[in-house]
Amino acid sequence: EKGDEDELDLDKAENLILVAYGVLNQAKKLLRDNAQYVQCCAALGEVLMSMNNPEESAREYGEAAERSDPKSTQAAKAYMCQAVSFRYCDAEATKASAAKALVILMENEEENKEDIEELRLLVEDCEEDFETVKKVAKELT
Repeated sequence: EKGDEDELDLDKAENLILVAYGVLNQAKKLLRDNAQYVQCCAALGEVLMSMNNPEESAREYGEAAERSDPKSTQAAKAYMCQAVSFRYCDAEATKASAAKALVILMENEEENKEDIEELRLLVEDCEEDFETVKKVAKELT
């Protein structure tokens, strides 16, 4: 009986994720405010990861980054999330996204120390080399 309850809960959760995807996707089409649009893209990226769709998740995070102020930590965070999404499907894209985040964060290195450390840990968690990401970032600047 407990197993049946767990299965029902899992089915409910999966259905709610699908509903969230549908609502966010529709909202994205209707939003005119850029900040809300960016947040919606990031939320879609998260939902798509929970749906085990890293390619689409990475695309949504990329759109969030591109629509953000290009020098903002918001853009850097979106690129960091994109790097995590790419982890499951494209190692080179993981490094490229992490490098884009690093370029943004290095513009104000002192203020962004914690975010840079978070990025370093994220890159290592993705089984990539942070020094390689630094080289890619240098090429981007």
